[in-house]
Amino acid sequence: MVTERLNYSRWARWQRIPRAVRWTGAVLVTLVVMLSLTLSITDWNFARANVASLLSAKLNRQVRIDGALTAKLLSSRPRVRVEGLKVGNPEWTEGDFADIERLVISINLRALLTGNLVLETLEVDNPKVAIISDLEGRNNFDFATKGNKSSRPPKLPIVRHFTMRGGQLYVSNAIHKLTFNGAIEASESPVRLEDEPFRLRGTGKLNGEPFALLFKGGPLANIKMDQPYAFDADVTAGKTQGTASGAFARPFDFGTLVTALDVKGENLAHLYYLTGLALPFTPPYRIAGELRSSDQHIVLHKLDGKVGSSDIKGEITVDLTNERPKLTAKLKSRSLNLGDLSPALGKGVAVDRKTGEVLDSVAPGDLPADKLLPTYEFQFDRLRKMDAEMSLHADSVQTQKVPIKSVDINLKLKDGVLVLDPIVFTLPQGKMAGTAHIDAREKIAKSKLDLRLTNVKLDQFKGKKMLEPPLDGMLHARMQLTGTGNSVHDIAANANGQLNAVVPHGEIRKAFAELTGINVARGLGLLLAKDQDRSTVRCGVAVLQVKDGNAQVEQMVFDTETVLIKGDGKIDLKSEALNLDIDGEPKKVRLLRLRTPITVNGTLRKPAVGIDKSDTAKQVGIAGALGALFTPLAAALAFIDPGLAKDADCAALLAEAEKALPKTKVSAVVATP
Repeated sequence: MVTERLNYSRWARWQRIPRAVRWTGAVLVTLVVMLSLTLSITDWNFARANVASLLSAKLNRQVRIDGALTAKLLSSRPRVRVEGLKVGNPEWTEGDFADIERLVISINLRALLTGNLVLETLEVDNPKVAIISDLEGRNNFDFATKGNKSSRPPKLPIVRHFTMRGGQLYVSNAIHKLTFNGAIEASESPVRLEDEPFRLRGTGKLNGEPFALLFKGGPLANIKMDQPYAFDADVTAGKTQGTASGAFARPFDFGTLVTALDVKGENLAHLYYLTGLALPFTPPYRIAGELRSSDQHIVLHKLDGKVGSSDIKGEITVDLTNERPKLTAKLKSRSLNLGDLSPALGKGVAVDRKTGEVLDSVAPGDLPADKLLPTYEFQFDRLRKMDAEMSLHADSVQTQKVPIKSVDINLKLKDGVLVLDPIVFTLPQGKMAGTAHIDAREKIAKSKLDLRLTNVKLDQFKGKKMLEPPLDGMLHARMQLTGTGNSVHDIAANANGQLNAVVPHGEIRKAFAELTGINVARGLGLLLAKDQDRSTVRCGVAVLQVKDGNAQVEQMVFDTETVLIKGDGKIDLKSEALNLDIDGEPKKVRLLRLRTPITVNGTLRKPAVGIDKSDTAKQVGIAGALGALFTPLAAALAFIDPGLAKDADCAALLAEAEKALPKTKVSAVVATP
């Protein structure tokens, strides 16, 4: 009776509990029992297909488990062991992304409950990983879905104890022309007194040149989340060598690092295949600095090095947050060798005739060429893959012939359009300044150039063996050209525009004969007395119209006290052939012919100055010469600098030319002395 009453009492209390609560409690108890039974299971082979399907959905790739799957989940450190794990590649490439013989993972459950993934143990046996990038920029290691792309370096979880045996890494990057086969070793355990360091060692090819990498990191055992992870790296790619010694600021986050960097090589342009940045052609270089990387920004602080014989300092930043990387550089040089800039224009750049690949920069004399203008075709397609802003200032400049005090260049590159504005070369007396614009958005680039010479004293140009300069006076000039092509020579070969120069007043000296190899001054009738060693130039003007690569002399005149010197001819910028004639027209009637026309032939690289001994040379009378001069002279002065028209000497020549204009249509007067 007592037992029946107790049972009835319990049943009554159970019945008083709401039915919904009773069912909920029963379900929860059942789930706990089933979960406990499930977590106690160690053999999970029956669930391999389901686990692989879950991983496939998570990674957007086919995942297979060909071996055993075991787990111990009822623990504060759940542990999973997988054998024969394979992660496939995306549809656009063959093979597997990863093939792992055995993988053991144990997780810190307490850390996981606080939102942090910490791997207490990570053991990997004989992993084979293939990292592949194709010409379209697709990466097989990008597991994001199409609308959720991220180029940020992966942030890996903390690993307490890490062991890897027999690791192999294969890298293939079609854009950077890189293939790499590496071996990875890392064996660490708290049981041993000394842990072996992490090592990645491998070899391959980069743009057809031998490539080698050695990466050494500290032991990963007992790593701290708030302490940097130190590493050393050595890279060799052809004749380029680089070393780095630093640390990842946050362990296992490859996007945050600080390292000392030292790189040397034959040509900065060769770094394109390592960095993806279109750097200029240079002579051999060596640069060092402190490299910092964080949140898609890479900064090279305290840059210090040499390019050729020029020193270089400054800071370089690379922003990777946009579709194209953007390079920003502020560079300074205490002593810049102007010749070190010439490879950037294609001068002395060697190209493999079979493959078309750029070789090392070499001295111009080492290349058989009859052209002064560089013929190397720039790889403008690289400019379309990045943006840039750069400034360069040189305190002093080393040159062989042209005296230059300082250089300032500002460069901007955006959307395949390169603008240099301004370009300033400051001379001891005067300066050259201008802009250059290269539109490389199409296969064949379009270029514009506008350069001015202002207040340039001619007496600062003289050979080392000359006692005095051959010319004196103030030179003003302007060159305005447009053209298409992918080399300096090609652009000039079809250029259009004009080139004008004015010397408001100056002198032609006896030393000019030393410069040309013949007595040009006496040939033109300038120097009559034996003791006369110079002749005054009242105003000199040269006007050249450029059309389809032919620079035609529209007007060339030097007004002296006794002779009006005229020039005619053209310069073929395609063949670089010179065909110029210079003659003197006496201002007063002379009984004797003391002048002989001067010719300038040859090429831009090797001009030849000679004397025209033919009897066919004829000269226009002084009035006709002045009359033909007026229009181009007035236009030239306005084009270069409107203020030059007010110069006393040039204004006088302009007035004489205007006065000599025929009032009615008359025949030209031909004088034969």
